[in-house]
Amino acid sequence: YNMTELEKCREKLKQYTNPIISVTGSYGKTTTCKMVYELLKNKYTIHKTHENSNSFKGIPWCVNNFFSLTSELCLIEMGIGHINEMEQLIDMVKPKIRIVTTIGEAHLNNFKNTEEYQSEKLKFFSNMDEQNVVIINNDDPLLSSYIFNPGIKVIYCGSKDTDDIQLMNVTLNPDNITSMVHIRINNHNDSYNNNIDIKFRLNGICKHNALNCCLAIGCATYFNIPVQVISNTMNIFTLYKNRGLI
Repeated sequence: YNMTELEKCREKLKQYTNPIISVTGSYGKTTTCKMVYELLKNKYTIHKTHENSNSFKGIPWCVNNFFSLTSELCLIEMGIGHINEMEQLIDMVKPKIRIVTTIGEAHLNNFKNTEEYQSEKLKFFSNMDEQNVVIINNDDPLLSSYIFNPGIKVIYCGSKDTDDIQLMNVTLNPDNITSMVHIRINNHNDSYNNNIDIKFRLNGICKHNALNCCLAIGCATYFNIPVQVISNTMNIFTLYKNRGLI
Protein backbone atom coordinates (compact mmCIF):
# COMPACT_ATOMS: atom_id res chain seq x y z
CA TYR A 1 0.00 0.00 0.00
CA ASN A 2 1.28 3.45 -0.96
CA MET A 3 2.21 5.09 2.35
CA THR A 4 2.04 8.55 0.81
CA GLU A 5 -1.76 8.17 0.75
CA LEU A 6 -1.68 7.42 4.48
CA GLU A 7 0.46 10.47 5.19
CA LYS A 8 -1.78 12.61 3.01
CA CYS A 9 -4.74 11.44 5.08
CA ARG A 10 -2.96 12.25 8.34
CA GLU A 11 -2.18 15.77 7.19
CA LYS A 12 -5.72 16.40 5.99
CA LEU A 13 -7.22 15.21 9.27
CA LYS A 14 -4.76 17.41 11.20
CA GLN A 15 -6.12 20.42 9.30
CA TYR A 16 -9.73 19.49 10.00
CA THR A 17 -11.03 21.52 12.95
CA ASN A 18 -14.67 20.38 13.28
CA PRO A 19 -15.84 17.33 15.28
CA ILE A 20 -15.00 13.86 14.01
CA ILE A 21 -17.38 11.05 14.93
CA SER A 22 -16.10 7.48 14.84
CA VAL A 23 -17.94 4.16 15.10
CA THR A 24 -16.48 0.77 15.94
CA GLY A 25 -17.76 -2.61 17.10
CA SER A 26 -17.56 -6.30 16.36
CA TYR A 27 -20.68 -6.00 14.26
CA GLY A 28 -23.27 -3.34 13.45
CA LYS A 29 -20.80 -0.51 12.87
CA THR A 30 -21.58 0.00 9.17
CA THR A 31 -25.34 0.06 9.79
CA THR A 32 -24.89 2.41 12.76
CA CYS A 33 -22.71 4.72 10.67
CA LYS A 34 -25.44 4.92 8.05
CA MET A 35 -28.07 5.68 10.70
CA VAL A 36 -25.94 8.43 12.24
CA TYR A 37 -25.27 9.93 8.83
CA GLU A 38 -28.94 9.96 7.81
CA LEU A 39 -29.93 11.62 11.09
CA LEU A 40 -27.21 14.27 11.21
CA LYS A 41 -27.39 15.30 7.56
CA ASN A 42 -30.79 16.85 8.36
CA LYS A 43 -28.95 19.68 10.10
CA TYR A 44 -25.26 19.50 9.19
CA THR A 45 -22.99 19.06 6.20
CA ILE A 46 -21.39 15.70 6.95
CA HIS A 47 -19.07 13.33 5.12
CA LYS A 48 -18.75 9.65 5.98
CA THR A 49 -16.57 6.74 5.01
CA HIS A 50 -17.98 4.76 2.10
CA GLU A 51 -19.99 1.76 3.38
CA ASN A 52 -17.46 -0.32 5.38
CA SER A 53 -14.20 1.28 4.23
CA ASN A 54 -12.84 1.17 7.77
CA SER A 55 -9.18 0.08 7.55
CA PHE A 56 -5.81 1.75 7.09
CA LYS A 57 -6.43 1.38 3.38
CA GLY A 58 -10.12 2.31 3.26
CA ILE A 59 -10.09 5.33 5.58
CA PRO A 60 -7.33 7.25 3.72
CA TRP A 61 -9.05 6.52 0.39
CA CYS A 62 -12.28 8.06 1.67
CA VAL A 63 -10.66 11.01 3.45
CA ASN A 64 -8.37 11.92 0.56
CA ASN A 65 -10.97 11.61 -2.18
CA PHE A 66 -14.32 12.52 -0.63
CA PHE A 67 -13.90 14.49 2.61
CA SER A 68 -13.93 18.28 2.65
CA LEU A 69 -12.20 20.48 5.21
CA THR A 70 -15.29 22.70 5.18
CA SER A 71 -17.78 20.01 6.22
CA GLU A 72 -19.32 20.57 9.64
CA LEU A 73 -18.90 16.94 10.71
CA CYS A 74 -16.93 13.89 9.60
CA LEU A 75 -18.06 10.33 10.31
CA ILE A 76 -15.42 7.59 10.17
CA GLU A 77 -15.96 3.87 10.69
CA MET A 78 -13.07 1.97 12.29
CA GLY A 79 -12.38 -1.74 12.01
CA ILE A 80 -9.33 -3.71 13.14
CA GLY A 81 -7.70 -6.86 11.86
CA HIS A 82 -4.37 -6.88 13.71
CA ILE A 83 -2.84 -6.16 17.10
CA ASN A 84 -1.95 -2.48 17.74
CA GLU A 85 -4.15 -1.34 14.84
CA MET A 86 -6.81 0.42 16.92
CA GLU A 87 -4.36 2.63 18.74
CA GLN A 88 -2.82 3.70 15.43
CA LEU A 89 -6.25 4.47 13.96
CA ILE A 90 -7.19 6.55 17.01
CA ASP A 91 -3.90 8.43 16.75
CA MET A 92 -4.62 9.21 13.09
CA VAL A 93 -8.31 10.11 13.32
CA LYS A 94 -8.55 11.57 16.85
CA PRO A 95 -12.35 11.37 17.03
CA LYS A 96 -14.23 13.58 19.47
CA ILE A 97 -17.39 11.43 19.55
CA ARG A 98 -16.80 7.68 19.87
CA ILE A 99 -19.62 5.18 19.33
CA VAL A 100 -19.31 1.45 20.10
CA THR A 101 -21.93 -1.07 19.00
CA THR A 102 -20.65 -4.20 20.77
CA ILE A 103 -17.43 -6.06 21.52
CA GLY A 104 -17.81 -9.74 20.77
CA GLU A 105 -15.82 -12.44 19.05
CA ALA A 106 -15.80 -11.38 15.39
CA HIS A 107 -12.65 -11.00 13.23
CA LEU A 108 -10.41 -13.13 15.47
CA ASN A 109 -8.17 -14.59 12.74
CA ASN A 110 -5.10 -12.46 13.51
CA PHE A 111 -5.44 -12.47 17.28
CA LYS A 112 -4.22 -15.05 19.80
CA ASN A 113 -7.61 -15.33 21.47
CA THR A 114 -10.83 -13.47 22.24
CA GLU A 115 -9.24 -11.60 25.15
CA GLU A 116 -6.49 -10.14 22.96
CA TYR A 117 -9.04 -9.03 20.37
CA GLN A 118 -11.30 -7.43 22.97
CA SER A 119 -8.38 -5.69 24.64
CA GLU A 120 -7.35 -4.23 21.28
CA LYS A 121 -10.91 -3.11 20.57
CA LEU A 122 -11.09 -1.31 23.93
CA LYS A 123 -8.15 0.84 22.86
CA PHE A 124 -10.85 2.78 21.02
CA PHE A 125 -11.15 4.61 24.36
CA SER A 126 -7.46 5.57 24.48
CA ASN A 127 -6.22 9.18 24.46
CA MET A 128 -9.47 10.74 25.67
CA ASP A 129 -10.04 13.90 27.70
CA GLU A 130 -13.00 15.96 28.85
CA GLN A 131 -13.67 17.07 25.27
CA ASN A 132 -14.60 13.52 24.28
CA VAL A 133 -18.08 12.04 24.18
CA VAL A 134 -18.65 8.28 24.32
CA ILE A 135 -21.85 6.55 23.18
CA ILE A 136 -22.03 2.84 24.05
CA ASN A 137 -24.32 -0.15 23.91
CA ASN A 138 -24.88 -0.66 27.63
CA ASP A 139 -26.40 -4.11 27.01
CA ASP A 140 -22.93 -5.35 26.05
CA PRO A 141 -21.34 -6.89 29.20
CA LEU A 142 -17.83 -5.68 28.43
CA LEU A 143 -18.90 -2.14 27.62
CA SER A 144 -21.29 -1.84 30.57
CA SER A 145 -18.51 -2.76 33.00
CA TYR A 146 -15.93 -0.39 31.50
CA ILE A 147 -14.95 2.42 33.87
CA PHE A 148 -14.45 5.78 32.15
CA ASN A 149 -12.36 8.59 33.60
CA PRO A 150 -14.36 11.27 35.43
CA GLY A 151 -15.28 14.22 33.24
CA ILE A 152 -15.85 12.22 30.06
CA LYS A 153 -19.46 12.45 28.90
CA VAL A 154 -20.94 8.97 28.37
CA ILE A 155 -24.32 8.38 26.72
CA TYR A 156 -25.56 4.93 27.71
CA CYS A 157 -27.87 3.15 25.28
CA GLY A 158 -29.72 -0.09 25.94
CA SER A 159 -32.68 -1.74 27.61
CA LYS A 160 -32.00 -0.66 31.22
CA ASP A 161 -34.21 1.91 32.96
CA THR A 162 -31.07 3.88 33.81
CA ASP A 163 -29.93 4.19 30.20
CA ASP A 164 -29.99 7.62 28.58
CA ILE A 165 -31.44 6.18 25.38
CA GLN A 166 -33.61 3.22 26.34
CA LEU A 167 -34.91 0.48 24.05
CA MET A 168 -38.40 -0.02 25.41
CA ASN A 169 -39.61 -2.63 22.95
CA VAL A 170 -38.92 -4.13 19.55
CA THR A 171 -41.50 -6.26 17.75
CA LEU A 172 -40.15 -8.30 14.84
CA ASN A 173 -42.34 -9.02 11.83
CA PRO A 174 -40.55 -11.62 9.64
CA ASP A 175 -43.43 -11.69 7.14
CA ASN A 176 -42.59 -8.27 5.73
CA ILE A 177 -39.07 -8.03 7.21
CA THR A 178 -39.74 -5.04 9.44
CA SER A 179 -39.57 -4.20 13.14
CA MET A 180 -41.61 -1.82 15.24
CA VAL A 181 -39.18 -0.03 17.54
CA HIS A 182 -40.01 1.96 20.68
CA ILE A 183 -37.18 4.05 22.13
CA ARG A 184 -37.29 6.44 25.09
CA ILE A 185 -35.02 9.44 25.69
CA ASN A 186 -34.50 9.42 29.47
CA ASN A 187 -31.72 11.89 30.10
CA HIS A 188 -30.60 14.78 27.99
CA ASN A 189 -29.29 18.26 27.57
CA ASP A 190 -31.51 21.29 27.97
CA SER A 191 -32.80 21.05 24.38
CA TYR A 192 -34.97 18.06 25.30
CA ASN A 193 -37.50 17.17 27.93
CA ASN A 194 -36.95 13.87 29.72
CA ASN A 195 -38.92 10.74 28.92
CA ILE A 196 -39.62 11.42 25.25
CA ASP A 197 -40.90 8.36 23.40
CA ILE A 198 -40.01 7.71 19.75
CA LYS A 199 -41.76 4.94 17.82
CA PHE A 200 -40.98 4.00 14.25
CA ARG A 201 -40.95 1.15 11.78
CA LEU A 202 -37.49 -0.17 10.94
CA ASN A 203 -37.02 -1.75 7.53
CA GLY A 204 -35.24 -4.84 8.81
CA ILE A 205 -35.34 -7.31 11.67
CA CYS A 206 -32.99 -8.20 14.56
CA LYS A 207 -32.86 -6.73 18.03
CA HIS A 208 -29.25 -5.63 17.57
CA ASN A 209 -30.40 -3.26 14.81
CA ALA A 210 -32.81 -1.67 17.29
CA LEU A 211 -29.88 -1.19 19.69
CA ASN A 212 -27.94 0.39 16.82
CA CYS A 213 -30.88 2.79 16.46
CA CYS A 214 -30.42 3.75 20.12
CA LEU A 215 -26.76 4.57 19.51
CA ALA A 216 -27.56 6.66 16.44
CA ILE A 217 -30.33 8.49 18.28
CA GLY A 218 -27.95 9.12 21.18
CA CYS A 219 -25.59 10.81 18.74
CA ALA A 220 -28.43 12.74 17.08
CA THR A 221 -29.67 14.11 20.39
CA TYR A 222 -26.15 15.15 21.37
CA PHE A 223 -26.17 17.26 18.20
CA ASN A 224 -29.67 18.59 18.96
CA ILE A 225 -31.55 16.99 16.08
CA PRO A 226 -35.29 17.62 16.76
CA VAL A 227 -37.26 14.61 17.97
CA GLN A 228 -39.77 14.79 15.11
CA VAL A 229 -36.91 14.82 12.60
CA ILE A 230 -35.41 11.75 14.29
CA SER A 231 -38.73 9.92 14.09
CA ASN A 232 -39.34 10.87 10.46
CA THR A 233 -35.82 9.90 9.43
CA MET A 234 -35.92 6.50 11.12
CA ASN A 235 -39.31 5.72 9.57
CA ILE A 236 -37.82 5.94 6.07
CA PHE A 237 -34.36 4.59 6.92
CA THR A 238 -33.21 1.67 4.76
CA LEU A 239 -30.42 -0.75 5.59
CA TYR A 240 -27.61 -1.49 3.18
CA LYS A 241 -28.51 -4.29 0.77
CA ASN A 242 -28.78 -7.76 2.34
CA ARG A 243 -28.47 -6.48 5.92
CA GLY A 244 -31.24 -7.11 8.42
CA LEU A 245 -32.79 -9.88 6.35
CA ILE A 246 -33.83 -13.32 7.58
